[in-house]
Amino acid sequence: MLHEVQADGGWRPLVTLLKGVAAADPALFCWQGRYWLAYTDADKDVWGNLCLLWAEKLEGPWQPHAFNPVRLDVGGARMAGNFFWHEGQLYRPGQDCRSGYGAGLSIYRVEQCTATTYREVLYRRFAPDPKGQGPAGLHTLNAWGHRTLIDGKSWRFNPAKLVHKLTRRFGTRALGKEATT
Repeated sequence: MLHEVQADGGWRPLVTLLKGVAAADPALFCWQGRYWLAYTDADKDVWGNLCLLWAEKLEGPWQPHAFNPVRLDVGGARMAGNFFWHEGQLYRPGQDCRSGYGAGLSIYRVEQCTATTYREVLYRRFAPDPKGQGPAGLHTLNAWGHRTLIDGKSWRFNPAKLVHKLTRRFGTRALGKEATT
């Protein structure tokens, strides 16, 4: 659902774009006079599809792309941030999930986007720095003014969290303790 900011700082619902769809990592963008929403339909596959909706006005009506999903690829179909313009070209960041969720980033240059066609070409892939702060993966890339923000992933062992998860899943017997009343 899109909301509009009111003069008093409150929010007013503007339009519901999707109903009954498990839309993951949605991103709005404008292309050649139309509004577009890109997302992954998690009911189809949580990592490997890119779907599009389009509308002439932000308020709609919103239409699904004629060939949804427009991309099937665990190497970059799932959105990884907002579309961005660079040197007159539109780019789309995608999550490279070939070796796991959010393992890296793929950047695609959008070549064509209409109600019946979508074409993008791989521009570049980014892998995490194994010696950096997020060695387990890269999840999102977003432009912010003259900055580019990238979030990385790392794994940490937390014994307390492990005990909590085991207890929740298997009860106290998983820890060798009997429940007391």
